[in-house]
Amino acid sequence: MKSSVCWENKFFSVGMIVFLMFLISACTPGNGPSPPSRIAPTITSADSTVFTVGTAGTFTVTAIGDPTPTFVLAGALPSGVTFNDTTGVLSGTPAAGSSSVYPLTITASNGVSPDATQNFTLSVYSAPVITSANNKVFTEGIAGTFTVTATGTPPPTFALTGDTLPSGVTFDSVTGVLIGIPDTGTNGTYSLTITASNGVFPNATQSFTLVVSIPTVLIVQGSSPYSGVVPNLTSIMNAAGLTVTTSVNVPSSLSSYIQIWDIRWQGSTPLTAGDITNYTTYLGGGGTLVLIGENNFSNANRNNSIISLISSLGGGSITVSDSCIDQTVQSPFNIPSSVTTVPFSLIDPACTANPGTGTFITKGSDNNGSAIYYARGTLSGAAAGRLMVVFDVNWMEGTRGADFQSLINNMVRLP
Repeated sequence: MKSSVCWENKFFSVGMIVFLMFLISACTPGNGPSPPSRIAPTITSADSTVFTVGTAGTFTVTAIGDPTPTFVLAGALPSGVTFNDTTGVLSGTPAAGSSSVYPLTITASNGVSPDATQNFTLSVYSAPVITSANNKVFTEGIAGTFTVTATGTPPPTFALTGDTLPSGVTFDSVTGVLIGIPDTGTNGTYSLTITASNGVFPNATQSFTLVVSIPTVLIVQGSSPYSGVVPNLTSIMNAAGLTVTTSVNVPSSLSSYIQIWDIRWQGSTPLTAGDITNYTTYLGGGGTLVLIGENNFSNANRNNSIISLISSLGGGSITVSDSCIDQTVQSPFNIPSSVTTVPFSLIDPACTANPGTGTFITKGSDNNGSAIYYARGTLSGAAAGRLMVVFDVNWMEGTRGADFQSLINNMVRLP
């Protein structure tokens, strides 16, 4: 019996030791079941999307993390589009007029730092709409331009179909610019179709009419034109295929004229400040201007106003005198009507020894000339234009010799 009791006490002691060791292990920090894992969020979806005006769109922002993240979106959304903070769904139908690029910031959070942030771009595209006029008039021999415009996102590009464009005119499909100088003989009506496209359907189309008109020449004749000059000029211009109109004074709008001949020769009709402004604009747009002066005895005011215009255009400083001899016609004014010499000594025009930045149309053996030509690019203040100046008027009468008639014809037909 005593031995049995001892063994029982031993087993009791061992059990107590095991139990105490269990309690100690359970109460020691770091032991026992691990708490749930916690992971900071990371956004995994793309940083941009595209919606289209008038069409339902959707995009889901996704992120990993534990617990499951929720979202906050900062920045203005287009009308018709909303964002769900819980699901991360961006959805809706962008309203008309909302096409643009919307910079946004998305933040994902789940209580575990750091939050995840992403710069996000929502682009709202819209189909193109052509907004420019459906017709334009160009003129033979005159620089013309027209720009097709259209709304839409992305910016549309253009295609032009239909009749072949007149020679001298081109179309840029990226900028939508129709530009050029229609060649002689291209007058008429051109039926075209413009299509604007940007990848968003439907494309925009427009029926477009380009009219190329017969060129018109303006003769500014003054209130007392020199006898016989206007009828003779008109006859030569008509023979060159030009339409002629006349005016007493310089009109405010000059852009439709292929050439302007201001033959007001009297000292009492100098160029006014308004005339100089209008002519500067006209030359800057690529026009061709012919200015007529006269001898310097009684017409200094007229001549001086022409000289002032030349100076203001960057054509140099011109001084005229009244001692002239017969003059040789310079290239390119000696064709297409063959002419070599004009007898300026018979009509006593004014002369100059200095053509400035121009060249002489006619020049004597003494290197003085009565007519000056400023080609395109020689007038810094109106580089696109051409200017011809002649310090005489009565050489243009129909009763003058064939040489003078040939010179008029060559000036009219200058390429």
